[in-house]
Amino acid sequence: NKYPDVDIEVIIENTALISTELKKLKLDIGLIEGSASSALFKQEYFLEDEMVLAIPYNSDLKDKELNLANLQNRRWIAREEG
Repeated sequence: NKYPDVDIEVIIENTALISTELKKLKLDIGLIEGSASSALFKQEYFLEDEMVLAIPYNSDLKDKELNLANLQNRRWIAREEG
């Protein structure tokens, strides 16, 4: 270990909680999606994230164009809020 006195802890939470912990000075660095407007910390964009739509292999959509018209009445599991 090059830096034995440095402890790194990784937590995975939503943007709202990470922003709150940054404001309380409980985190040194936070990675968030989107924007969390606050004058209490600096934001720097450094990665471009990509979201992928996944469907089951036997879905009736597998041979169709995936657009809003074909997807609007479907059941979704989406990312958590925040």
